[in-house]
Amino acid sequence: MSLAARVERWAWRLLLVLLLAAAALFLVHVWLAVRADAPLDYGEGPLLNQARLLVQGRPLYRPTLDEPPYTITNYPPLYQMLVALVGAVVGFTYATGRWVSAAASLAAAGAVWALVQALTGDRRAGALAGALFLAFPIVFYWGVLGRVDMLALALSLWGIWWAVRWPQAWRGVIGAAVLLTAAAFTRQSYLLAAPLAVLCWLAAHERRWAVRFVALFALLVAGLGALAVWWTDGGFWLHVVVANRNRLEWWRLLLGVYMLLLFAAPLAVITLVEVPRHVRHVRRRQARSWLLLGYFVGASLSALTIAKVGSNVNYLLEWCAASVLLVGVGVVRWQREMTPTARLLPLGLLIAGLGLALWEDTTFLETTSWAAHELASEVEQLEALVCAAEGPVLADDMMSVLVVCGKEIYLQPFEYTHLVEDGVWDQQPLLDAIRAQQFALILMSDTAWHGLDRHWTPEMEAAIREAYTPAERLAGTLVYHPKSRTP
Repeated sequence: MSLAARVERWAWRLLLVLLLAAAALFLVHVWLAVRADAPLDYGEGPLLNQARLLVQGRPLYRPTLDEPPYTITNYPPLYQMLVALVGAVVGFTYATGRWVSAAASLAAAGAVWALVQALTGDRRAGALAGALFLAFPIVFYWGVLGRVDMLALALSLWGIWWAVRWPQAWRGVIGAAVLLTAAAFTRQSYLLAAPLAVLCWLAAHERRWAVRFVALFALLVAGLGALAVWWTDGGFWLHVVVANRNRLEWWRLLLGVYMLLLFAAPLAVITLVEVPRHVRHVRRRQARSWLLLGYFVGASLSALTIAKVGSNVNYLLEWCAASVLLVGVGVVRWQREMTPTARLLPLGLLIAGLGLALWEDTTFLETTSWAAHELASEVEQLEALVCAAEGPVLADDMMSVLVVCGKEIYLQPFEYTHLVEDGVWDQQPLLDAIRAQQFALILMSDTAWHGLDRHWTPEMEAAIREAYTPAERLAGTLVYHPKSRTP
């Protein structure tokens, strides 16, 4: 055996160890997250509140934004419906939405595995891609949060797999259309990448099946969308579309590119090397290349929306999935087309990328779920204050505490701050209510004053300082009491 072959063998063994470590670390992250009695993200609270409203039989998409409670349902309702089912059984805790998201993350990894195996016939490449997906720092971080994204991604990936499994049959078209519609009614941005991938795959086989898919998918999305708009007296359109039109700031796009390079530069290099190899096969109508390129292009276009105000790394999740699919298929090509010596370069990049990912993952573990455990005692004190408060409570990052205490969220400050900036909402009634000390407590995160995205308008902050005084600091949150009732 040549030296290159021996080095390659040990490289594969090292890669296997790293992949197993990545999968184990993700499961540890899930366990810590679902056991953390503390909010992990601003967006968890509103979704948990919406799920509880569903259990109570109350509407999510009110036809006006001008009456309290000042809340916005940014997304279609499928995720909230699943969380409502879980919450109806086990109650609404910090972990309720996280269980759904963690299960969806594992389902998405399973879909990546199944897709790579279906496209290559190589089970080991599929397993590698599935574990690599969980190791991707963006997936690792976002995959345990009680947010809609992982469910939408899992549904979309299984929709692609369904079309791959039955490319020239009605069950393939119907199954893919139904799953992709479900993904779109979980998060509306999933209308692009996965449907484009399925369209490309079917068109490469036989165009009539592609036409049938487009017709059925469009019918399902348009029909259900029209029904939702009619059922809610226009509220669905107002919340999901109109109130979601945040302005674009292109420096955020540069920040997104920076985050990709920071978290996964070696994997990004492999991805960008693999893309041109598939471009060469487009004219040959090679279905696998059409699908991978369609998904990569769609995911890249969708990732551009990270330029929106309020965006986060979740806007890059589809790009991560597309990257992992390209790498998984690429591994099989390396084995078939490259010599042991030539394979050492991409293998080295893959090992370096996975090592970097694991380092970033441990950092996320320390700063999110593990840090939440360390704050548990302070969050418990905060809960005691909120649960005992008589009257509505305002909060930003700690909105989940309100829901856990059985209180309704009165205001989503970030969303309404940007409605004010866009001239869509008049904040004066809220300012009057703050100055009249109508709120028992106001919980303001320390970062609310300095972050990339302002949570409160300057006028709200001024009204709070005028009528309230900070009495405690718990779990990174200032607790404001009315000045007339300051302890």
